Amino acid sequence: MAQRPSAFDAFDNVVGRKQPDPPPAEQTLAPERLSAGGILGQALNSVKRAMTSSDAGDATLVGKSAEPPTPPKNESAPAVITTPLPPMSRIDTLGNHGASRFLTDYNDLVDPSHELVGMEKDIQRMGVVFTLDEAKNLLVWGRAGIGKSESVKGLVARSRRGEVSLDMLKRTFLRLEVETLLAEDDVTKINSNMAEIVRVLERRQYVVLTVDNAWNFVEGLKEKSASGAFNTLMSAIGRRKFQSLMIVDDEHRDDLIKSHPSFGELFTLHELPEQDPDQVLTTLRGKRDYYQKRYGIVMNDDGIRSVAELSHKYPTKFAPRLGQPGRAVRLQEFTAASYRYEFMTKPTELVELEGKVQRLNLEKVALNGSDEDRKLQIEDEIAEDTPRYEVLRSAWNEKIAGVLDINEKKYQAILKLEKAQDDLAEAESARVAGEIHDCKVIIEEKQKAIDGFNKQLRELNIGEPSDHPLDQEKVYSIFSVHTGIPAQTLGQTEIERITNVEPNMKKRLIGQDDAVRKSSTALRNNAAGFASESRPIGAFFLIGPSGVGKSEMGYVLDEAVSGIPGSKPIVYDMGDFQESHTVATLLGAPPGYSGGDMGGLLINDVRAKPFTVVMFDEIEKAHKDIFDILLPVLDKAAIRGRNGLEAKFNGTIILVTSNIGSEFFLDESLTFEQASELAMHELKFGKNKVRPEILGRFNDIIFFNRLAPEPQFMIAKKFLSERNSLIKPKGFSLDIADFDVRRIRDKFYDPAKGGRSLRNVFEGPISSVASDIILDERLKASKGQYGAGIKNPPGGEIKIEMDDVGHFSARFRPAELRRKVFDVTKGLG
Repeated sequence: MAQRPSAFDAFDNVVGRKQPDPPPAEQTLAPERLSAGGILGQALNSVKRAMTSSDAGDATLVGKSAEPPTPPKNESAPAVITTPLPPMSRIDTLGNHGASRFLTDYNDLVDPSHELVGMEKDIQRMGVVFTLDEAKNLLVWGRAGIGKSESVKGLVARSRRGEVSLDMLKRTFLRLEVETLLAEDDVTKINSNMAEIVRVLERRQYVVLTVDNAWNFVEGLKEKSASGAFNTLMSAIGRRKFQSLMIVDDEHRDDLIKSHPSFGELFTLHELPEQDPDQVLTTLRGKRDYYQKRYGIVMNDDGIRSVAELSHKYPTKFAPRLGQPGRAVRLQEFTAASYRYEFMTKPTELVELEGKVQRLNLEKVALNGSDEDRKLQIEDEIAEDTPRYEVLRSAWNEKIAGVLDINEKKYQAILKLEKAQDDLAEAESARVAGEIHDCKVIIEEKQKAIDGFNKQLRELNIGEPSDHPLDQEKVYSIFSVHTGIPAQTLGQTEIERITNVEPNMKKRLIGQDDAVRKSSTALRNNAAGFASESRPIGAFFLIGPSGVGKSEMGYVLDEAVSGIPGSKPIVYDMGDFQESHTVATLLGAPPGYSGGDMGGLLINDVRAKPFTVVMFDEIEKAHKDIFDILLPVLDKAAIRGRNGLEAKFNGTIILVTSNIGSEFFLDESLTFEQASELAMHELKFGKNKVRPEILGRFNDIIFFNRLAPEPQFMIAKKFLSERNSLIKPKGFSLDIADFDVRRIRDKFYDPAKGGRSLRNVFEGPISSVASDIILDERLKASKGQYGAGIKNPPGGEIKIEMDDVGHFSARFRPAELRRKVFDVTKGLG
């Protein structure tokens, strides 16, 4: 057997250090292959072929040459690579084996221009792992959507551009086609296929087998009762004749590691972090051209910035399972698709006019000649809207005419294609050569026509892309419709929101100005840039009697932190954590115990909602182990669950509430300062004392005073306003004079229950007497007492009065009854 030339020989032959005989004419290099990148690319391909040739006796770079040739001295350095390296052909990598259908060369999947943002260090770490002597296989893990699979493509793309180390240039990345492998139902066949895959990989050198969604692969094998195939793969990896890169979501990392006893020994783990806001913005800008062409729009930079901002600011409102940049990219495409749907759909004004006319016609039919005046009024309204309706309808018909025409032509082509296919089957059965040929010509012709029609439909647009700019206002509008968050709130900057937080808090946290001032200060400091990444935004220990606003403070602050009206904090009732094992559920069950793979309550909740208020309510009821969890949260703003997942608290406010010493605030003989001092002594030295190293890590200990008479009155007025907001859409309202509100306060306020005692009055007896009137009015309307066709009562004012005993009564004052009870146009809006 002739001696195989070394890899260095192959390299030198191509770049010109040696002068081989001219190649045959049919093998002459094309001009475009003579660029620096093209020449060096051929050299590297020759190197790879030399290294992977089947008669290789060893795995060294220089093959069987006794001594590697010494490059000539004073040789100028090769030119810098400016064009992508051409990929190796799959036959060079895999050979003509049956296993090739289960393996895909990443060179066939990756564009050389593929670039990743913010992953330089991660890709460098991946390269280092593949050159290790031990644990030289890699497990990449992290949240879904952060780019774990893309990191492999980024590494391959850099390799094709020659931007990696020489050690990495040697390696070829192959993807295991898991779905193809698991498509077999025969266990024996799956095992034999895996054995063949392993044989192919072991005959090659410098191959990295990539398994995406590795846990799904392991589970799929279990369902097929073919776990032996995974053991075959792991045994082969242990023989170190090829390497492996596996990818898994964070929630299944530990499950995958425990799936084989040698996994932890063979694999090095690398956690891929989420992108920061600047990196997310760069990623979205990189996606701009694709989505502009895909959806026929123009994505303005302010629109892209808005997408990045919203995906970071509201992580639980859109694709909450995805990390960054996956969540932002998903939102970017969703806004682009929604906007295209908007301008490619029947105009809203036309839809509303059609609906209005339809409703008016239905009402006209329902009158059945009983009300000629109303019938004439309906006809006048229809006649008034008809000209505008005809203009809009005509314009829309003109726009959709092109689509309808293409669809009709495509439909006719499909019919002829199907007929030709039937004719071909008959001709083949009868073995009529001429007819077979004619049918095949028709099939090919009609298939090309259908492909052409599909292309026309894909490219169809209304107007030019420049006519459809996706700007900040439209992004806010689409996001608002999808999430229910008011668009004006989305447009409010963080500075505007934080600036207004203190006056807004005072409206809801009545009579506790000191608590409002201290908590809002933490938010302002965070917005000004004084916050530390290793500490929560704020941490406060709240002490005071029941019903004075401690829990309400959590709800108010959560809206300020999350920026979402009506947002609710994460609340843990410490009465549910009175035992050591129940406290442990916050971090998750230990490995090997039931639920160990589910993660802890606290870990999962904060990872799902990283910008929030976390409240530990009535801490004195919990087991003392709770403070061991609070310590790292307060000190480092992070804690890791027993399944290895970490939750970060640097976007949260921590609230701990307690009734320790609350009795001092109910003692009217003590001033607020005296009660606070006694409560602090109880907190430090009493039966339920808190360790000083815990107390010292809170920003402040906030004492809530008992409510004075005027705040009690304001709270009662607030509850009245809440009741009115519920019945206002039905046309009703409650009216209670301020004099009577003060009488209700004096009669029902209980210092031990605080504001809750007043809430119970408004939700109980007051609502009860008002409900009787509302239901009576609805019953009258259903019986036609307000006129034919009127199903809803006109509403009115309900006057509430209280006698000296504390019994409530109500008088109803109906609203002025109008002939036209409802406005159809407004009803459509």
